[in-house]
Amino acid sequence: MYDVRLDGVSKAFGEVEAVRNVSLAVDAGNFLSLLGPSGCGKTTLLRMLAGFVRPGRGEVYIRNQMVNDVPPFRRNVGMVFQNYALFPHLTVAENVGYGLVARKISRPERERRVEEALSLVHLTNFDGRYPRQLSGGQQQRVALARAIVIRPAVLLLDEPLGSLDRKLRERMQVEVRQLQRTLGITTIFVTHDQEEALSMSDLVGVMNGGRLEQLGTPAEIYERPATTFVADFVGTSNRLDGTVVGLDGEESLVQVAGTRQHLRIPQRTGDAPGVPVSIMVRPEYVELTARGGPGDDAPLFGEVRFSAYLGASVRYEVELGEGASLVSLRPRGIDGGGYARGDRVGVRIAPECFYRLAGEPRNRAGAAAGVESDGAIPDSFANGPVGEAGSDEGGSGVGESRRSGGLVPRIGDEPA
Repeated sequence: MYDVRLDGVSKAFGEVEAVRNVSLAVDAGNFLSLLGPSGCGKTTLLRMLAGFVRPGRGEVYIRNQMVNDVPPFRRNVGMVFQNYALFPHLTVAENVGYGLVARKISRPERERRVEEALSLVHLTNFDGRYPRQLSGGQQQRVALARAIVIRPAVLLLDEPLGSLDRKLRERMQVEVRQLQRTLGITTIFVTHDQEEALSMSDLVGVMNGGRLEQLGTPAEIYERPATTFVADFVGTSNRLDGTVVGLDGEESLVQVAGTRQHLRIPQRTGDAPGVPVSIMVRPEYVELTARGGPGDDAPLFGEVRFSAYLGASVRYEVELGEGASLVSLRPRGIDGGGYARGDRVGVRIAPECFYRLAGEPRNRAGAAAGVESDGAIPDSFANGPVGEAGSDEGGSGVGESRRSGGLVPRIGDEPA
């Protein structure tokens, strides 16, 4: 059963379309994070679920009931706001029990449920304190207890951890997720923090310009981004443009733009010499080897232009040629003493770590410059197959697939 379902929901404020034709469904007990940059529409979408904003078009369902015209206090949802919205003149217990008073729950039952909620958020002995006497993390727990004490069908969280320092934020991420699993409440969580969304969620919906770009598991979002925006926004991605220079069985041979270096990728319908392509790879999959050393058979090579020590890892930027470069993130010590600016290095990338984007490269002129395109296989070819990702062309192309976790929109899929 879906606890939350949106069908073609849109909302405009004047001439500004904040949310554009969003459809999604969330199974009971799942944790969905809405992730995106400021102004992408994620908070507006959350407020439509809460009932604070009415959709301009489309329908909102909570537990199979259409709630477009149902006021917030009758929707049986709990909400935690970014600023917590605690009443300064009420004690912790009075803040937590406020929703129960509004629902006319008897005093004995109210006191029992407030005590239970405070125990769940580890604030058992704080019931008589006021918000001003609490730390930021404690105030966040009070707001969470107030939201869950009414036993909502759906819990809505609007960037509730945004004002906390990093260590407290990370601890609260774990606590919120553990509490959600304990209670089994369907939860919608709004954030602009990528690590937060990936670490806490069963499903992540990435939004951009009011549209839902992709909805999937954290691993799908990170490893198989459906659009260029998702690949660029979630984590760091290396993008290489190039041009097909030959065909070899079920593979296409691609010359990397700005270089005379080559990669091998799976063929798609329409691949032919001269066709531009784009592929992407995450920095942690880019391995570096010393030129002239044991790894000198690496298919790509370049020069280290920048390195940054990050504690547990080192970040390198390697220039492959004019207009082509890669970022490599290597665990500290794995490459011996590391590499310095100006070092010549080989570049290895396991074939399964590539994913291919549909559409033409951003710099067609650069991709075409100096390309061997007679269909012959260049001698320098040594790399393996490349995985594929969905297209970001035609933003309204939304299909649906059923998987564990519910009905999941799949954006812009196309055949290989």
